[in-house]
This record gives sequence, C-alpha cells and structure tokens, in this order.
Amino acid sequence: MATTTTATKTLRVISKTPFKDNTAQLQDLTEDAKSKLLYFSPETIFKVTVDPKIQDQHYRFTLADGQKINGKTTWFVFKDHVKIE
Repeated sequence: MATTTTATKTLRVISKTPFKDNTAQLQDLTEDAKSKLLYFSPETIFKVTVDPKIQDQHYRFTLADGQKINGKTTWFVFKDHVKIE
C-alpha cells in the first residue's frame, strides 16, 4: 500500500480574515460567535498542510510543525482571503 506525504506549504493572509472552526458564512453566525473569531491581518504567514478539497469556498488547513492557535491545529479560512504557496 502506497503512503502519501503531505508537503508543508505557506499560507499567506492577503485580506483581513478570520480563522474559523467550520465553513459557516459570517452573516450566519450569532454575535457571540462573531466575537470569538480570530482575525489575522494581511501578510501574516503560517506554515501549514492543506486539505486538497475546498469545502464551501474555504480551505481546511492544519498548522505545521506543532503550531497551535488557541490549542487547535486545524482551521478553516475563506479561500479568496489567503494565498497558498
């Protein structure tokens, strides 16, 4: 059985955007949920592995090298707000 390796990539934020637990649209979130979102500014860079499937216009990604944000390693981000290199 062949194994696949996932290459580490760079995720570069190009528009201020939140990292989310799911692919819900911002307008569908409660005010409480919106207040808990983590926003990142343009030119913020992370090393990530990326799920090859885009889900509801979002990338699902996992932070590489043991990085965590608020104790989590896997997040969703709107695909048009980041560049994967």
